[in-house]
Amino acid sequence: MKIIKHILPLLLVVGLFTACTKEDASTPDFDVSVSSASNFKAGQPVIFSFNGNPDVITFYSGEANRKYENRNRNSVDGKAMLQFSSFAQNSGAQLNSLAVLASNDFKGAYNVDGIKAATWTDITSRVVLSTGADNVSSGVIDVSDVAPNGKPVYFAFKKRDENSATLKPRAWTIRSFSVDHQTTDNSTFNVATLANAGWAAVDVLNPTYKWNASATALTIGGGNINTPENEDWIITKVLYPNAINPDRGTGVKSVDTRLDSYPYTFNTAGKYHVVFVASNVRLKGAKEVVKEMDITIVN
Repeated sequence: MKIIKHILPLLLVVGLFTACTKEDASTPDFDVSVSSASNFKAGQPVIFSFNGNPDVITFYSGEANRKYENRNRNSVDGKAMLQFSSFAQNSGAQLNSLAVLASNDFKGAYNVDGIKAATWTDITSRVVLSTGADNVSSGVIDVSDVAPNGKPVYFAFKKRDENSATLKPRAWTIRSFSVDHQTTDNSTFNVATLANAGWAAVDVLNPTYKWNASATALTIGGGNINTPENEDWIITKVLYPNAINPDRGTGVKSVDTRLDSYPYTFNTAGKYHVVFVASNVRLKGAKEVVKEMDITIVN
């Protein structure tokens, strides 16, 4: 009985040690290779051969939005660019009635007090506005100074009509709108369009005329001579022009499969920094090995 009493604790310790060992991840034994060819052709698969059997393999091709080095980024340096098109109706009426503005400290309170509490920068002088022709392009405007990296920005159109015994208030239509971010490597991604900019209208003076927003246009009516003074705003949702989603890898192997090779086709010629991340995952964490190589794709 004394022997059994001594053996039982020993077996318990061994069992606990074995269980802990199974819960701890080991460093994957993993490597990647390709054929000895120096160049590979666009449109033809490159065969990546694997040595080892990790639990998980994740692949970064090095193409746009699939770069390992961008896996943790949430912003990117560059320029904020604005463009839209406008149509001013009622020829000979009050011309300078539309203003384009931007704010970094508007709090999203879409009312008169909210507008007054914010600081607005007038950027109207930078854009081209219609004087009667339809679909007049504003030009592509660098608005990085009013939409600096890392800060929120709201854009607004303000229509202001004076009371006049000789000139009618103009009707205005904004037919397109786009905010884009141009990165330092000259790639461009869209931040907002007319359809998804989250427009909200605020009537300041004279409720007869108000901005209306649809997926295809922003519109506001004009009026007749002696129309009372009028002011209306339409403002975007908050925008972060330099915000960007991190790049994601492609999962090519899970824990319940074995994979000896992986074919991938690059459709565009160029040089790509390819990365495979091999991971072993257990209850107490994970360990990984990163394998990198440069691939040249030719036409």
